[in-house]
Amino acid sequence: MQSLAAQEVRVRWPALSEAIAIVLAVLPTTPARAATGSWRANGPIAPGDVQVLTMDPTNPSVLYAGGYGVFRTFDGASTWRLTQLGGTIIDAIAVAPSDPSIIYAGLPCCYGPSDVFLSTDRGDTWSSAGLPTSWIQGLAVDPTDPNTVYVGEDAGVDKTTNGGVSWTLLPGSPKHTGTVAVDPIDPNRIYAVARAGNLIFFSTDGGATWKGFYAGNQSSVLKNWPIAFDRRTPQTVYVGNHHGLYMSTDSMTWNPTGITKGDVKAIAAAPDGSRIYAVTQPPAGGWGIA
Repeated sequence: MQSLAAQEVRVRWPALSEAIAIVLAVLPTTPARAATGSWRANGPIAPGDVQVLTMDPTNPSVLYAGGYGVFRTFDGASTWRLTQLGGTIIDAIAVAPSDPSIIYAGLPCCYGPSDVFLSTDRGDTWSSAGLPTSWIQGLAVDPTDPNTVYVGEDAGVDKTTNGGVSWTLLPGSPKHTGTVAVDPIDPNRIYAVARAGNLIFFSTDGGATWKGFYAGNQSSVLKNWPIAFDRRTPQTVYVGNHHGLYMSTDSMTWNPTGITKGDVKAIAAAPDGSRIYAVTQPPAGGWGIA
């Protein structure tokens, strides 16, 4: 497998109009009061389109963003550095909750051969964990086993239990899957959101069987948008979409939070539930603060 060594470059950009902005939410202790949380800009990251944002599950100051490469911050999104997995579009990133030195990143095929990359040193170096498929848009790692990984792609949800040595397409999983998320407490509870349609799918047995529910008039909230769990109360789930950031405690009804304008492209929740990070694009165009 080809390995990519890291040569980090500090990235600074003069204006938010030229860059992606991270919006930081400092939430009250009760997740249901997320709408009253205070939001502030905490970026930018880099020019272009950020597709995914994820956080070190043990350290809320360490985040990874995927866009035209994998970016990394160690200071809570104040400054960002581009790792050597750059120069290519990254649509998915997942950090192993049980071993945050292990990171997976997904490359969609429309920008070159589709592949899953693996880092075992927090993004310093990368190697292929090979998954020849049509499109990779979602990644999630089992909270107790860093070798068990789920990938969302056109054919459905793929699963590996050996760190990418072999992959299995899960029967009955939704086709054209974008977002994939695993409950941080219960590794058998998995969410998968298709890139089209009015259904969000979930599994309670590690992907062996799947059930979908109709999103009805709220379908725009659930289509192919980022998902994050509140780690203190995993039944609290956050979903971003074209209209802002939404929250649910039953996966059936969704309520707006403090961000109600703009396109929320990616979200990440702090390990202690105290903060939510969101990558936003204002409805008027250009990247900035929601």
